[in-house]
Amino acid sequence: MSLHTPDTKLRHTNKVEHALESFIFKGRWLLAPFFVGLLFAVVLLLIKFFKQLYLMGLATFTSTNQELLVGILTLVDTALLAGLLLIIIFSGYENFV
Repeated sequence: MSLHTPDTKLRHTNKVEHALESFIFKGRWLLAPFFVGLLFAVVLLLIKFFKQLYLMGLATFTSTNQELLVGILTLVDTALLAGLLLIIIFSGYENFV
């Protein structure tokens, strides 16, 4: 009688497979600091946005139309970047959970 019957090999393979899947599945926690960092980056962009908006408000009557337009486009660019970061955070989190 052999010690390595098909059932024994199958159980051993299932244990190895389960251990490998568990290790990979738990590895997703390595991504959590990245999502927290990206969320912090959104907060920094928010601060930068309001600083730029404040400075534009002060210079509205003394700046040229071109300078005002560049300032507005900078605000739009900042808002779009923050939105992109949120999309990345949420989609990554959905895959994370």
